[in-house]
Amino acid sequence: MLFNKLLRLTTVEFGAQLISSYDSTNDHLSNQTDHNLLHQSLRSNNGSIYLREHQLIRLTCVVSRALPAAILHFPFHIDYHIERNSTIENDDKTYRTILVLILRINRYFHKRTFHCEATQSRIYNNNNNNENQQEQYRILSNILQMDVAYSPICSRKISFVPEYSTGIYRPINLTCHMNNGNPTKINFTWHLPNGNIYLGHYLNKTSNYITIIPNYNTDFGQITCRAQNELGLFGDCHFNMVLGGIPDPIESCHYTYINSTLTVNCMAGFHQGDEDFFCYMYKRQHNGSYSEHARLKGNCAFILPDLKPEYHHDFRVFTKNKFGDNFDRSYSIQVGKSRVESFADKTGISWPYMALFIIGACLTSLILICCTCHKLRKTTNYKRKTESNFENLTYRNHNSHHSENSPNGKTSL
Repeated sequence: MLFNKLLRLTTVEFGAQLISSYDSTNDHLSNQTDHNLLHQSLRSNNGSIYLREHQLIRLTCVVSRALPAAILHFPFHIDYHIERNSTIENDDKTYRTILVLILRINRYFHKRTFHCEATQSRIYNNNNNNENQQEQYRILSNILQMDVAYSPICSRKISFVPEYSTGIYRPINLTCHMNNGNPTKINFTWHLPNGNIYLGHYLNKTSNYITIIPNYNTDFGQITCRAQNELGLFGDCHFNMVLGGIPDPIESCHYTYINSTLTVNCMAGFHQGDEDFFCYMYKRQHNGSYSEHARLKGNCAFILPDLKPEYHHDFRVFTKNKFGDNFDRSYSIQVGKSRVESFADKTGISWPYMALFIIGACLTSLILICCTCHKLRKTTNYKRKTESNFENLTYRNHNSHHSENSPNGKTSL
């Protein structure tokens, strides 16, 4: 169709209308006219509109009069839903074009600007060469900048909830790192499995930590770190605290030593979540170290024969699971001949360190002796030199008393 008449488009109206913060766009399709849509648009402040993350808005682009009809386009590669795209003939035979989009707001729209663009094409006949020519006009709408308020989010990138193991009455530190929200000031709260809520301690503006000491099995489970800004927008970091730790040390032991046989029955401490533990008996060797002598799975009842009473036998009883052992808090059992404590045992200094100490002391003594000898020698030499100078001076004075002067002024002896 040839359009010899032209009403060039001059303006494109662009507005935004808040729908809701719901998740579905199907419940909010509108049959309103473009006039009502623009009339109900969000008020802009110098081209900015204030929104919250996850809200739904309706963007409306309108060309009121154009001939031929204009084509509207939203030139941004983002996810949106086209609710309406139509052209209506006006009473004066011009055309009104309407484009309505549904858009869900996210944090990445913050400080971004959006607009519509309209194009108008006219085909006319060039009388000079009898060929059809096409003219195209393009115009942009007003600009809307989005100022989006959004919640802080957990900085952890992994999709699964991390697991942290500890035991009953064992403290554990949990740290929560968040990415800034808008507004940036955030408050932290920690929500524990038993229903208690704590504030925690700040590491910086976006990080917080808490120390938890579980007392019962009900204290274990999912822990939530919640960061909330002043608009009430919040984000969560989740942690899973499970029962699991080094077993508690041996609670008590009863043992007898009869006819070179040691019978031991110890009560193991709480397993701290791993019932598949082992009970060990380590024996002290001649060099002072301990090595494994016996082990049992799940109990601490040992019978150790052939322990001659003329020797000293030093044992340590402890338990171990997949999280570690409690050898540092082991139970001591000593039978047989009493062991005479050496100097190293009394002082707690091992032989290698004692040898180094003795060698160091000897070297220090040798250096002191050398320094003393050098000083004495230097003093003796100085004394001898002083006495020699004194004798020379005395001899000269003695000669001066026995000298005479001759008549010609010469001195004669």
